[in-house]
Amino acid sequence: MKPKDPLVALMLAFLFPGLGQIYSGRAARGAGFMMVHLSFLGVAAAFMFHLTMETNRYFLLPVLFFAVFEVFVVIDAYLYTKKVNLAFRRPAVKKILIPLGVVFFMFVVNGNTLLVLAMKRYIAPVARVRSNSMRPRLMTGDWFLIDKMVYRQRSPRPGDVVFFDFHLDERVVVKRVVASGGEMVEIRGGDIYIDGRIRDIPGAAAVNYLNAGEFGRAGEAVFVPPGYYFVLGDNTEISIDSRYWGFVPAQNIIGCAHKIIYPFYRSSPVE
Repeated sequence: MKPKDPLVALMLAFLFPGLGQIYSGRAARGAGFMMVHLSFLGVAAAFMFHLTMETNRYFLLPVLFFAVFEVFVVIDAYLYTKKVNLAFRRPAVKKILIPLGVVFFMFVVNGNTLLVLAMKRYIAPVARVRSNSMRPRLMTGDWFLIDKMVYRQRSPRPGDVVFFDFHLDERVVVKRVVASGGEMVEIRGGDIYIDGRIRDIPGAAAVNYLNAGEFGRAGEAVFVPPGYYFVLGDNTEISIDSRYWGFVPAQNIIGCAHKIIYPFYRSSPVE
């Protein structure tokens, strides 16, 4: 059997737990480490997305054990490969390239990092609230998950708290949908009227909407163009929203605010 390089085993273990063991000839052990790794990530993701399970400081304990497990897997791959390949001699050109590769895989091409980046891009980014325009549902400093998958099955609905690219600059903003394209919306007496009828907005029953801005004048209804949404902040006194700058294009909506994950004491579904 061709001698195996311990640093390559180390590099592969950093890329993804179990790969280093498979490289060194312990396929069953490597497969087992992979299963443990993927199972933990699956359970952690399910816990984070589950609306009735609150995040708290005790969640950090399994995360700590997971980090210890990851370190153990890497060390195990390196030490075993080194032990069974005592006579291994690295070619001169690889004496520099392999250590550089290890550093690169440790900090750039780590499998966990790639999974997190993929989840953030395609499934569930995490956002931080930077204003009190959605108070009390969302407050400054809250960190919350965004569900990017939900609008692949349906369109935004009244009451949804949506996260979107602001079409007047490069910011991303979080507001509540109150009207969809094709509807006439009016703020009257603190309530939302759609096509002349009062609409109870889910999740915002206690909000007293104020008339303000070009698109929220008292006694005036505005037409929401097809393919657009009219969004308002729950803290209507300070919110700069569709009353001032108009409508949000459907293609600008990134996803639906799903669950507050930090601070722990505020962990709850975003409704």
